[in-house]
Amino acid sequence: MLGWFKDWFEFPAGASGILTGGASMANLLALAVARHWATQGAVKAEGARAVTGLRIYASDATHNSILKGAQLLGLGSEGVHLVPTDPQGRINLEALAQAVARDREAGLRPFCLVANAGTVGVGALDPLEALRAFADRNRLWLHVDGAIGALGWLSPKLRPRLQGLTRADSLAFDLHKWGQVPYDAGCLLVRDGGLHRETFQSDAEYLSTLDGGLTPHGSHAFNAFSPLLSRGDRALKIWMTFQVLGTARLAGVFEKNAAQASHLGERVAGHPDLELMSPVALNIVCFRYRGSLDAAELDRANERILVALQESGFCVLSPYRIRGGFCLRAAICNHRTEGKDLEELVERVVALGAGSDSAFPM
Repeated sequence: MLGWFKDWFEFPAGASGILTGGASMANLLALAVARHWATQGAVKAEGARAVTGLRIYASDATHNSILKGAQLLGLGSEGVHLVPTDPQGRINLEALAQAVARDREAGLRPFCLVANAGTVGVGALDPLEALRAFADRNRLWLHVDGAIGALGWLSPKLRPRLQGLTRADSLAFDLHKWGQVPYDAGCLLVRDGGLHRETFQSDAEYLSTLDGGLTPHGSHAFNAFSPLLSRGDRALKIWMTFQVLGTARLAGVFEKNAAQASHLGERVAGHPDLELMSPVALNIVCFRYRGSLDAAELDRANERILVALQESGFCVLSPYRIRGGFCLRAAICNHRTEGKDLEELVERVVALGAGSDSAFPM
């Protein structure tokens, strides 16, 4: 599976990877590799002393696993510099440049830039090619969190939106979202396989290899690529899904879902009682019921709508806030979703917002 992923995402033969429970763990592992790179390995012996002043940069729309990762790796929340986003939800390049320059002037040590191939909130796509160039100019490790959208690279139609993805130093992505694989299944790819191994390898007598047997010299040892020694088999279910469906059919699912999200966004934007809260970049639509409600009522009304939708069993939208306003987040990543489902969603949200008893007919 890792060989397939390296081929698809155009990583070199010397790249490494490991299957994880999801992109959150993949992000944590990637930050650990970046930290090892930034300290030239000193962190393994010196610990906290080696990471003093290290700074990670990411947009304020970045998944909270980056903050958690910084906390777990001894950098703390203060080790993550969150950069404002533009109106499309992408990292603001000018603000990023200013943040890195100010931190360097203050004696801090910028070392890692996290880009989003689909933000968790609205699915916004950071300008990956521009961020690669910025990382090169500023000697930063470029990690791409592709949990939401990286698999879109398999679609020739969606690939132009993700240009620059394959030039990341490390890439995290999920298989249990768009990949249609049962939970849990994620992956990390690292361009420098040797550096990946150096980060986690810890020799022990009971892990030694022999001239033959089950673990001969030169055996691939996954325990050298993460903190885990005991690991379950995630590869088989991923292999079976891709082997049976094929990348072309999966790409068709991605394209269908993206088109559905675009259509839903247009329906919302054109409806007098609904409000589109953010541009639709990929497969996520954030919107809310507006009607004739005043500002004080909007949040409560949409919270009520969200709970009613979830408890009805019709669909599971998730909560999100944009510019302080509560909204309904529809992430479309299921191959079973049809256009009629989205039309019914619009009708139900409007009926619930208007207080109609017909919103959920028996």
